[in-house]
Amino acid sequence: MSELREKSYSLKTDDGLSLAATLFEPSEIEERRTLVIASALGVPRYFYYKFARYFASKGYSVVTFDYRGIYESRESVKSGSEITMEEWGKYDIEAALKFALNELKTEKLFYLGHSCGGQLLGLAPCSMQVDRVAFVACQLGYWKLWPWPLSYAVLMTWQVIAIMVPFFDYLPARMMGVSSLNLPSGVAKQWAHWGKTPGYLFNEKHQLDTSRYEKLAIPLLSYHFTDDLLLAPADSVDALLAKYRQAIIKKRNIDPNDISMKNIGHFGFFKERLKSSLWREVLEWFETKDAD
Repeated sequence: MSELREKSYSLKTDDGLSLAATLFEPSEIEERRTLVIASALGVPRYFYYKFARYFASKGYSVVTFDYRGIYESRESVKSGSEITMEEWGKYDIEAALKFALNELKTEKLFYLGHSCGGQLLGLAPCSMQVDRVAFVACQLGYWKLWPWPLSYAVLMTWQVIAIMVPFFDYLPARMMGVSSLNLPSGVAKQWAHWGKTPGYLFNEKHQLDTSRYEKLAIPLLSYHFTDDLLLAPADSVDALLAKYRQAIIKKRNIDPNDISMKNIGHFGFFKERLKSSLWREVLEWFETKDAD
């Protein structure tokens, strides 16, 4: 294994903010292949540290970053109420992709989205320049996609969030068990609004530009875990994939028992014990030259 380098960066967004980011890369680069990792909702970039180092050890440059209002990017804005989830895709994911394309001059651009990282990809204009994609527990958040009675619990969560956001700049989401960090209230408000609406962010009433989703004719590997019933049940995962209409999709529905694991859930994919199995599978997916 070659020596790895880590460097902190400040990504500049098109609307003038600075985002905390880390670049992992091997000491010697023969071909610039870059992987951008887009976090789950409220998850700081350091959560993906070992996964990023694994790909850097395989010759990839890897970019991790914090969305505006999250962890070390929290100081980039004055108020949590000013931030929206739409901006995470339109500006923040876009800034990371632009950094890979313009600053790193990458020859091959790869993307891994975790949870909302898969939901928001198509909002970023530079998503059209991504070569291959992997989704980990990425879902459409409309409450009726959850099985009963969980669907009722999800709806109630959206209702409670909608009631609480006017009273908080940062919603105490960690205490509520819906995020690992407190969420900017503007993000929580939009998230709950989408979650109560058929189609989630794709509903026309939200007036978002979602036209890129159906144009992304790229190979897409999607992981769903059978024990991730609370945060990403199968129907919600399939509903999101259906929005990527031209993508060449490979679905992996994994029961933890099938790979000798007790559990994986929504976050277990990034544990180092899966390095020789699922991590390697993603690596092979990125290095496959055809779409199969």
